[in-house]
Amino acid sequence: LVAKNALGLIFRLPGLLTLVMAGVVMAPPTYLPAALTIALATLAIAAGFDNLMSIWFPVPVPAPGRNPYGASSGGRGLGAALLSMLMLSLALLCSAPLAFLAWVPLLLDAPWLWLVTLPLALLGAAGVYALLVDGAAGQLERREPELLARVLGEE
Repeated sequence: LVAKNALGLIFRLPGLLTLVMAGVVMAPPTYLPAALTIALATLAIAAGFDNLMSIWFPVPVPAPGRNPYGASSGGRGLGAALLSMLMLSLALLCSAPLAFLAWVPLLLDAPWLWLVTLPLALLGAAGVYALLVDGAAGQLERREPELLARVLGEE
């Protein structure tokens, strides 16, 4: 699961770099470390929730030789879109305290506190991510035969 998330991070890097470039242009440079910390924390927590989503609601793969992008590939539909929005909302809710921690020094007008709060926010995100991955790994171990049958369309 961690390897899947690390590979997914490669595909999210262009968006993260765009965020950094926009931050450099639009905001004071002193805000950039906090904004990057918030983005990384939210990204890690969302990746953890993505693991749960892929285990709870797997997508069947098409038969060999079939179009993987066609309508018969077993899309999850509107219900899955709503569940994805729910998972994203949960990820944002879990990252909100970490975002607050990253912005506390601005609220207190003491930017030097970022030396403490930004690492704490990243460690908190790593802790939440580890809990989510551990929970997803337990679910995967318990449901592996069922998941393989659903993904391969053998149900």
